[in-house]
Amino acid sequence: MAFAAAAALLALALGGIDGTAVALQASGRTETSALAFSGGGGGTRGLAALDVLPRLGLLLDRKTLRLALAYEPQLRASQALSYAAGDVALVHGGSARAEWDLHPLWRATGTARSSVRILDFVAAGAGDLGRLLDLRRAPSVFRYRDDGATAAIEGRPTPLVTVGSTASVAWSGGAGAFGAAAVPWMREARVAGSVARAQTRRDVLRLEAAGAAAAFELGEPASLATVSAEWSRQVRRALRLRLVGSASEARDRTSGGRLLGGGEAGLEATPALLGRPLALSASLRAGPAFDRFVARVQERAGADAAATWAVTPRWSVGASAAYARVRERLGYAAGRGAVRGEWKATRRLVAYADAWHEQRRDPAALAGGSASYLGVSVGVILAPVAR
Repeated sequence: MAFAAAAALLALALGGIDGTAVALQASGRTETSALAFSGGGGGTRGLAALDVLPRLGLLLDRKTLRLALAYEPQLRASQALSYAAGDVALVHGGSARAEWDLHPLWRATGTARSSVRILDFVAAGAGDLGRLLDLRRAPSVFRYRDDGATAAIEGRPTPLVTVGSTASVAWSGGAGAFGAAAVPWMREARVAGSVARAQTRRDVLRLEAAGAAAAFELGEPASLATVSAEWSRQVRRALRLRLVGSASEARDRTSGGRLLGGGEAGLEATPALLGRPLALSASLRAGPAFDRFVARVQERAGADAAATWAVTPRWSVGASAAYARVRERLGYAAGRGAVRGEWKATRRLVAYADAWHEQRRDPAALAGGSASYLGVSVGVILAPVAR
């Protein structure tokens, strides 16, 4: 309420100043979920939760300068199903994004975020190969903090060439005793520069050089220097292909410097099934990454695929699968599969239901190295008004 009142006052104050356009947006999501999980040599445990995640936004548009502010709290009520224990908690989050059109062909952007989220074990790993390997221990509920900022500039010196540079910092990890056990803290800084050229109407080549450094809660710092080349091709209106190759020099507590290869192959397609749109995507990825659990650089590999079919203008169904592992002897591995259905009640209101299963395996653990999760959820999404 305090944010909404302050935003309203700011909107009134700025509405008449030098053509500044002001808009307030309200959106959010509410979800009820149930989760059963087993691991660590213990029996099956259950958890039911209700999450309410409103989002209040303020948009300012002054000709070549745009600013978006958002406040995103989370209210979660959870109840253990295996024993008498429950909890109600409120955490907060916020973000800011600024865009500045320096020239019709050049734009600078900046973002900042800070949030604490109350997560169950499965939710935090959904839909992201990197995050799938970032959770390896199984508290029923924990708090996760994610702070970061980025600054970037991008432009087109010629009609066919796009250049850009980015600098970012991030600080993430579990909050509190349970959270720290689930996700140790890691601080990361990254700088990158890139150049892309449209070779033909369908083909784009992109080169990037990047450097990153990380500091870990559990060990000494590590660094990565990477050069990569990317080719993307719009094969036809409904099919796009992407190939990436990279080489990295990794330095950590186990090595003064070693050369590691990596790459990615992906496709996106939007064919029709029985006359209705079908969205498909798939990718294979491999390469080095900072690992917060062993405080060094590890090679990872993974694959993911997703499909969403709009059965009718209001109803859609989808399925997704992902698998990732650390490419070492006795490396950690995790896989996930999910199905989802959505009903678009109005332009802004969407109801959904999904079910998922996740399997995790840690061959290096002496006992209890595998864990299994099964969950279902139903929820409602209120989208912001389209500008």
